[in-house]
Amino acid sequence: MDCQRISFTSDAYLKALINTMKIALYHCPLKSREWKGIKIKCLWIPHTYPAIADDIFQLFESVVLVGPMQPMAGVQHQESELAIDLDGGSTCEDASKLKAISFTHVEYYKGDFLGYIFAWSSLLPFCIGVGFVTLIIFRRDLHTMSYFLGIVVNEAANWILKHIIQERRPGRVKGNLYTEYGMPSSHSQFMWFFATYMAFFISIRVYRNYNIIDDLWKGVVCGGSCVAAAFVTYSRVYLEYHTLGQVLWGCFLGIINGALWFAVVQFVLTPFFPLLASSPVGEFLMLRDSTLIPHVMWFEYTSSRSEARSRQRKVTSRKSQ
Repeated sequence: MDCQRISFTSDAYLKALINTMKIALYHCPLKSREWKGIKIKCLWIPHTYPAIADDIFQLFESVVLVGPMQPMAGVQHQESELAIDLDGGSTCEDASKLKAISFTHVEYYKGDFLGYIFAWSSLLPFCIGVGFVTLIIFRRDLHTMSYFLGIVVNEAANWILKHIIQERRPGRVKGNLYTEYGMPSSHSQFMWFFATYMAFFISIRVYRNYNIIDDLWKGVVCGGSCVAAAFVTYSRVYLEYHTLGQVLWGCFLGIINGALWFAVVQFVLTPFFPLLASSPVGEFLMLRDSTLIPHVMWFEYTSSRSEARSRQRKVTSRKSQ
């Protein structure tokens, strides 16, 4: 986004700017979306006015929009070297160094390899969501549907909390204006809900064969889910989309919601799975209840192989007649 440059050589003009910003803040806090004004991206302050520059710096954490302003008549403008972003304190040079993953517009600094990895990790919730939708369409398993329903409920709770708390995202040095609230972090809440539910699912619901290989892969899945959740959580702070407090609250809520939802599925919804699967609607939609099947993948493989062999024998017998 291009910067709107305003230069000043007058103490009076700079003081008028500060007063305008204070009035805008008083009449139009961040929570209000009705006030409209001009967003100043960069402000050039002459080095000869350090005191006034300090006054403006003190407003950075709260200034998002300032009212319409026109250059004062008779004031000569001279561009200075210092660029300040009223949205978060960045320079125009900082903004020019940014690259974005265009699909989700996750920003990281050009040349920052770790930031590049963290930016891609922010796509994990979307990948998980796509995976759930794919499984539901092609497998129709009731437990998978229940798991995904919990994720949707968790996201809805996050959206409600954000609009109740209405805490803004951190003032990023990248100079972007965020209209979405940041408390709690939806990425961290999503990932820790997913990891917590997965840990309970693997530990309690999945059939145990009591062999070292079985225990090993379960540990890898549980540990991998937690590592992925921690990675995404830290990335939101590293990329300056959330404060530490926002992601920690997201972690806490995700863990609590994941544990509670697993209890709901295990003790409330699961007893109704056989009834739903055998109902006319369930048969029409080809819903499955795989709760009592110890190894679903092996069961599907052996069933498919057995059916294929049976049909092959029928085809062979017809040809021989």
